[in-house]
Amino acid sequence: MNRRIAVVGAGIMGLSSSLHLATSLRLDGVPATVEVFAETFSPHNTSDGAAGLWHPLPDSGRETDWAFATYDWLRFLMRKPIHGLIGISEFSGFRLVSQDLGQEDPIWKDRIPGFSFLTRNEIKKRGFPSDAAGFVYLAMMIQGNRYCQWLFDCVKRLEIKIHKQKVESFSQFVGQFDVVINCSGLGAISLCSDNEVEPVRGQIIKMEAPWIKQFIIYNGKHQKKAYVVPCVDYVAIGSTLQPGNWDRTVNPDDRKMILDMCYELEPSLKKARIVDEWVGLRPGRRSGTRVEIEAVSYKNGSIQVVHNYGHGSKGLTFHWGCAQEATRLAYQALGVVGRQKLADQLYGLIEFQSKM
Repeated sequence: MNRRIAVVGAGIMGLSSSLHLATSLRLDGVPATVEVFAETFSPHNTSDGAAGLWHPLPDSGRETDWAFATYDWLRFLMRKPIHGLIGISEFSGFRLVSQDLGQEDPIWKDRIPGFSFLTRNEIKKRGFPSDAAGFVYLAMMIQGNRYCQWLFDCVKRLEIKIHKQKVESFSQFVGQFDVVINCSGLGAISLCSDNEVEPVRGQIIKMEAPWIKQFIIYNGKHQKKAYVVPCVDYVAIGSTLQPGNWDRTVNPDDRKMILDMCYELEPSLKKARIVDEWVGLRPGRRSGTRVEIEAVSYKNGSIQVVHNYGHGSKGLTFHWGCAQEATRLAYQALGVVGRQKLADQLYGLIEFQSKM
C-alpha cells in the first residue's frame, strides 16, 4: 500500500523535513509519496535571508539534541566538495556576554572543536567591550539563500511533488493523505489556532568584507545584542529581535543601531561596503518550539498531524535535528518501523538521484 504524506511549508523546516522523510522512506523500502504544499518558495522565504550562524543555546534538553544533530549534518556536508556552492562554511569565533549577566559555562563545550574560555588579556587585546567575558569555538555557517536553494533542488530531484497553494485547513488532506507534516511557521496562527505563535522581526545588513574570518556574538546589558558573521558571499551584521513586530521594511533607526554596535565590535567594518539590507519575520512561539504529533478531527474525518514549527531565530540551528524528529513521528503515525539513517546514506541517495 502506497502511503501519502503532505508537508505544509517550504522554508528550511519544510524542505529539510521533506528531504529527510522522503530519503528515509526510500532507504527503508516503504512505498510512499511525499508532497509539498506552500505559498512561497526559495528564495522568498525567511530562511533565505538569515545570517546563518549555527549556535547552540544554553542546555535545554531536546533543543540541544536538535542543534547537535544539525551540527553533525553540517560538518558532514562541510567535507563534501560542494560545501561552498551550497553555502556551508566553518569559522572560529567569539561568543561574548556582559559580566553583569553572568559568565556562560555551557555543558556542550566538550562537543565543539577549538573551545576555550577567553582571558581578560585576550579580551582587552582584541578590543572587545571591557565588560565582556566569553569563549572561542568553531562553528558552522549556513548562507541561507544558497543552502535553501540546494535543499529545494534536492527535493525536486527526488521527484517530490510541489504544490504552490495556500493551505487553509488540514481538512483538505483528510481521506487523501495518511499524515501531514506541519512546517507552516507563522501560518500556524490560523492553521492551528495557536495564539502562542508570533513574528520575531529581524533586520540585518550584508557587507562586502572578505577580510573578516571570525564571527563575533555579543550579548550586553539592556538587551544590547550584536553579531558579525562571515558567510560565503558576504558578512552579515545584526540584528534586531523584536517579538510581535510585523513590519517587513528596513528601519533606519535599526540600521544605525546595528552599524554602531558592530563598528564597536569590529572597527574595520567602517571601510566595508553595504551590499544589501534584509528584514525577515522569524516564526517564534512564546511557549517554545512545537515538534509533536496530534490527531486533528474535522467534520469530514480526522488526520494525524506532525507539528514542526515555532523555531524563532533558531531554525538554521535546529533544522536537521527537527527533520529527524519529524520523520520519527511520521513513522509512528504510519505504523512503520525504520532504521536509523547515517548521513552518508541520506546524502548518497540524494547524490544518486542528482545523477539520474
